[in-house]
Amino acid sequence: MRDIFNNYFKISFASSILYLVFGLLLFFNPSGVIVTISVIIGAISMIFGIFDIIMYTKTNSRTALTLGAFSFVAGLILCLNTNILATIIPMIIGVALIMQGVKKLEFAASFKEKNSDSWLYLFIAAALTIIVGIILFINPILGAVVTTQIVGAFIAIYAIIDVIDNAVIKKKYDNVIKVIDEVK
Repeated sequence: MRDIFNNYFKISFASSILYLVFGLLLFFNPSGVIVTISVIIGAISMIFGIFDIIMYTKTNSRTALTLGAFSFVAGLILCLNTNILATIIPMIIGVALIMQGVKKLEFAASFKEKNSDSWLYLFIAAALTIIVGIILFINPILGAVVTTQIVGAFIAIYAIIDVIDNAVIKKKYDNVIKVIDEVK
């Protein structure tokens, strides 16, 4: 039983260290991570495209040929222009945020007409949502970098907390095992 728990703590500690390294990498080198993810997605897309084209040669399915060619070309574009992924995703999120902000503005106006006290909160939230959406749409690369850094910071913080938790649990576990061994 002791071996099982010791192995668990070793694995947990190792995974926490990997999370910490990954989080710090995301935080300090977000552009490099975005490029790497883009190349990986592009390579996977190209592989799927090749498989679909091979499938076409065996089945004469035009759908397989079309999907294969599209997947391969899309993957090639992602590999050659690694910023395209970092540009498209924040722009889509920016448009979605702008739409959500406009919806919140409608709610704020409705609440103001009904003399509700919360209309100002809704208005401020809507304005901030629209501003963030516009920033992401106008400058998507910066949005992707900042978002990646925020995610990296959260992962690094989680990893540090996990290491501390494991150390506390292991210490308590070791104390319990000592008591059990003394009773035997």
